[in-house]
Amino acid sequence: MYLKFITDDRFRKLDAIFSMFGQGSLPEPVKEFPAFFGKEIYLSSRIFEASVSIPKKQSIWDACFEENPEKEIEKPEYKEIVSMLDDLDVHLEKESSYFFKELKAAINDTFSLKMDSIKKNFQEIFKMGLPKTLVIILDKHGINGSHGQKLAISKDIGVIGYRIGELALEKDRNEPISVIIPELLHCLFSRYNVFTGKDKRELEEAVLRYFAPYGILTERLGLEKPNARGTYAEQLKGTCGSELANKLNKLMPKYNEVIDNMSFWEFLSKSDLEQLAAS
Repeated sequence: MYLKFITDDRFRKLDAIFSMFGQGSLPEPVKEFPAFFGKEIYLSSRIFEASVSIPKKQSIWDACFEENPEKEIEKPEYKEIVSMLDDLDVHLEKESSYFFKELKAAINDTFSLKMDSIKKNFQEIFKMGLPKTLVIILDKHGINGSHGQKLAISKDIGVIGYRIGELALEKDRNEPISVIIPELLHCLFSRYNVFTGKDKRELEEAVLRYFAPYGILTERLGLEKPNARGTYAEQLKGTCGSELANKLNKLMPKYNEVIDNMSFWEFLSKSDLEQLAAS
């Protein structure tokens, strides 16, 4: 799998906008009446709506499926969005910053060291191969933390956004790949339409929390100590309703007992969760 990094200002702004409006991190009143909350929020809301309404495109992230996304986004179909992005006045770390050099090196070094193990575990657990290319929009987090999000997927290419605080990177150079791995799985789950029910987004996130970024998969890859960020039950808080959380908390740990002999889908087929995933 080839890693392609993007630190272009426009794509970093888009990643932040999709994190706010696409992931639901803004309160509903702010989303509904963005003009009341300042120029930048208003402009960001217009950019988001335009970015997901391009004729014959999944979204503006389709530009990242091309060889040169920075040049692709200059095409006429993106002209309005680019103009608004250039008018969006937000502070960004300079592309030439030493921080990005260190972040790219940390991701490349860990992927290079762990790639064979990642391929092996993805195949054995999920019966899935890696995409040919993973495009990662990199940015510096303003707080001491780390955040990733799936942005787009095609047959051979996954696009994700990733940002991390400088102190978090200094503390643990494995942190980026631990968070990138579940976003990569989100891409593959979308590619193969794994969860299809009305609550598929909630279910997918809740299931993945058992594997990564602080779960059994990252533990098997030697990236994280078990329960480093709390128990699975604690990680489920806020991801799904209490009924599903209770069911998953009883079911998922049992997979650790058979993981070396059974794919997750085989395990799932023997539980009543399979019906829930497709309902």
